[in-house]
Amino acid sequence: MKRISLLILSALFLMRCAAYKELKPDPGISFLEKGFIEIKDGDENFELEKDNKYFMVFPAPAEDDYYLVLEVADRPFLDTYFTKVFDDGKGPKIEIPDESADPDRVSVYPIDRSVQKFYWVIEQVRRDMPLDMDYRYVPRWRYTFETKYSELQETITLNTVNRSPYRNIGSAFDLEGVDYTAEIDRVKKKFTNLTAARQQVDSLKAILPEHILNSEDEAFKDYSTLRDELEEEINFQKDYVNVLTLFKYETESRNKPEQFAAHLNDFVSALENRDNFPDNVKQTIKQVFGERLPELTAYFDKVIRSQKTADALDINVEDAGQLYERTGNSQSEGFQQQAQFVETYNAKVNAVNEAEAQLKKIKSSIKGKMPSNTFFSGLVTQINKLQYKLPSEMGSSAGKYRNFRCVSALNKKIRSLRARVKTLSRQYREADLLVPQINAMKNQKNYRGVRRLLKQNSHLTFLKDLYKGLDQLSLDEQSRKIKMALTNGQWQQAESYLKDLYYDQDFLYPKQITPKKKALVAVLQDSFFTKIERTSLMRARKFVDENIVATENVEELYNNPVFEPVYLPTFSSLGKADLDRRIKQMNDKLIYLREREFPERAIKQLYSDFIRDPNADGVYKARAVVVHGKHYSGTDRSIRNRVAECDPWASKWITKPKTYRKVFALPTTDNKRGTNTYVFRLNIRIPSEAKFPVYDINIKLPKAVAKNAASEQWYERITLNKKPVKNEGRFTITAPTAANNYECQIGPVRMVKDADNVLEVRFKHSSFKAFEVSVMAQKPIIKKHQ
Repeated sequence: MKRISLLILSALFLMRCAAYKELKPDPGISFLEKGFIEIKDGDENFELEKDNKYFMVFPAPAEDDYYLVLEVADRPFLDTYFTKVFDDGKGPKIEIPDESADPDRVSVYPIDRSVQKFYWVIEQVRRDMPLDMDYRYVPRWRYTFETKYSELQETITLNTVNRSPYRNIGSAFDLEGVDYTAEIDRVKKKFTNLTAARQQVDSLKAILPEHILNSEDEAFKDYSTLRDELEEEINFQKDYVNVLTLFKYETESRNKPEQFAAHLNDFVSALENRDNFPDNVKQTIKQVFGERLPELTAYFDKVIRSQKTADALDINVEDAGQLYERTGNSQSEGFQQQAQFVETYNAKVNAVNEAEAQLKKIKSSIKGKMPSNTFFSGLVTQINKLQYKLPSEMGSSAGKYRNFRCVSALNKKIRSLRARVKTLSRQYREADLLVPQINAMKNQKNYRGVRRLLKQNSHLTFLKDLYKGLDQLSLDEQSRKIKMALTNGQWQQAESYLKDLYYDQDFLYPKQITPKKKALVAVLQDSFFTKIERTSLMRARKFVDENIVATENVEELYNNPVFEPVYLPTFSSLGKADLDRRIKQMNDKLIYLREREFPERAIKQLYSDFIRDPNADGVYKARAVVVHGKHYSGTDRSIRNRVAECDPWASKWITKPKTYRKVFALPTTDNKRGTNTYVFRLNIRIPSEAKFPVYDINIKLPKAVAKNAASEQWYERITLNKKPVKNEGRFTITAPTAANNYECQIGPVRMVKDADNVLEVRFKHSSFKAFEVSVMAQKPIIKKHQ
C-alpha cells in the first residue's frame, strides 16, 4: 500500500512539473498603441523558477498589420517562442517568426486579427530570475519607419549632390575642364543609393492605414517629409546626370560627326525633361548644339552618297529634327530637304520590304493539300491588293539625290518587284481557271489526264508542287483497279491494267515515284499470277471433288479445260523468261493435279467402293478405275495394283501355292441386258527349283456361272500364254458342280520358271456384273485309279 502511494505521488509531481504556468500581468495587457508598457505582477516583477515552463496571453491588436514588440532582460537565460495556437504544450508547435534585427535584445512578432489571442511561451528557464519585460503594440509601418528613419536620413545626407556647379553652367562653371565620366559615376553611385532608399520608403506605403494618410500623425509627417526630400534629390540628380551625359557626348564627338550622329538618340533622351532645366543650362545647350547641328547635314549627305544598295538609310533624321527642337534651334533648309528625302526613301524601302514579305507569305500559302476550286480566287484578290499598294519609283521628288546609286538601286528593285507581282497575278488567274478542270478530272480519278494538263502548263510551277500527291493517287487508283479486276476474275483486264502501270512514265516527280511504282508492279504482278494459279487450282480441285466417284465418261474428264489455267498470261515485267517460268509453274501444278492427285484419289475411292459392294455398279466402277489408271503418272504400287485388279486384261499374279486368291471376272462387252463375254487372267509366278514346275489350277466359280457346268461347258476358252488348254490328252478340266462347291480344276499345267505364265479364262454369261472368283495353284496330287 505504501509503495502504491509513493508511485501516485511521483506521478502527480511529474505532472505538476510538466505543466505550463500562465503568467497573468497586473495590470492586464492592453492592445492599444501606447508605447512600451512594463509587465508587472502588481508592483513586482514575476519571479521565474529554474526549469519551470510558463506562458503569457496577448490579445489581438485593434487593426491588422501590427507588431508586438517585446524587450526582455537576460534573454540568453530563456528559451521562448511566440504562437497563435497553444494547448499547454500538446500538439505540434507552430511558431510565429521573430522579425527582429536584434533578437538578443528585442523580439518583433507580426500580429493581426485572425485570432483573438496570441501566446508568448517560455519553454525553458535556465536559472531562478525575475522577469524584467516591456511590451508594445505598434503598427508595422510606424515601427519599420522608426527603425529606418535615422538610417534613411543619413543616406540622404551622405548622397546629396552639391547643386552649385549645375546652377552655374554657362557662367561660373566651366564645362571645358569637367571630367564628365568621373562626375557622372560619382552622381550615379549616389543616385543608386537614393533609389534603394526610395524603394524602402515606397514599401511602407503599401502598409499605411488609410486613416493615417490625411492625419496629423507626427511619424507620418516625418515619413512624408523624408519621402519628398528623397524624391526631389533623385529628380535633381537625374536631370544633372542627363545634362552631364549631354555635354560628355558632345565633347567626345567634336570633329567626329559620325559619333555626334550616333549619339542623337542619347541627346534627345537626355533632353526629354528639358523643362526642368534652369535657364542657364537651356541657354548653354542651345548655344553649344546650335554650332554643331549643321555638321549633320554634310555628314548625312556623305552617308547617302556612299550607299550603293536599296537598303534603308541608317540616318536618324527624326532624332536630328527633335534635337533641333529640344535645343531651341531652327532647322536649316538643307536639313529639311534632306530629312524629307530620307523619310520618303526609307518609306519606299519599307514598303518594298513589306511587299516582299507579303509576296513571300502569299507564295508560301501555296503548299500542303491540293487546292479547292476557289483557292486561287482568294490569291488573285490578295495579289491585286498588293499590286495596288506597290510603291512608285523615286523621280523628281528625290531632288538632288535623284542620281545617287541608292536611289537607282531602289528604283530597280521596285521595277523588279512590280514585274514579279504582275507575272504572279497573271499566273494565279490562269491557275484559277485551270484548277476546277484539274479537280474535275481528279474526282473522276483521271490522274493521267491531270498530269498531262499540269505538264502542258508547266510554267505554273507552283501547281506542280500543290499536286505532288497526285503521283501516289495515280498509283493507288491503278492498284485499286488491278485488285478489283483480280477480285472479279477479270484476268485480261487486270493484265491490261498491270501493263499500263508498268509502262506508265508520265509522272510529275518520276525520281521519287518510280521506286514506289516498281515495288508496286512487283507486288501486284505476284498477286496477278498467284490469283490465277490459286483460282485455277481451286477450280480444278472443285471439279475433282465433284467427279471423284464418277463412273461415266471418265475419259472425257481428263480432257476438261479445268486442268488448264483460267487465264494464260502474256506479260511479265521481268521478261519472257519469267513469264514462261510462271506459266510452267502453274501448268506443272495442274498437271500434277490431273495426273497424280485426281486419278490417285479416284482410284482409291472407286476401288474401295467396288470391293465393298461389287454388285453396286461394280463393272462401271472397275472400268472407271482402269481409265483413271491410264492417266496416273505416279509410282505408288498400291495404286497400280488397284488398277490391275479392276482390269480384266491385266494378269493377277499367283505367287504362293495352296493359297486362294480372289480375282474378279469382268465383262469385256457392253450388252447390259444380254450375254457378255467375261475374262480374267492369271500369271502364275510361284518360286520353284524346277525349271518347268507343274501345277493344278483350282478355280472356285460363282454358282451363277457354274450351275449348268455338268450339262454344258461353262467356259468359252482357256489359254496358257495364248495357247489353248483343252480337256484332252494330258490336260484335265474338271466340271464345277455343287458337289465340289463349284470348283474347277485345270491340270496338270506346266509352267516356265521365272517367266510369265498367263492363264486366260473366258466365259459367256447372260449378265452385266463383276463375278468374284477364287484361284489357287498347287502341285498335282497323284490320284489312285478307281
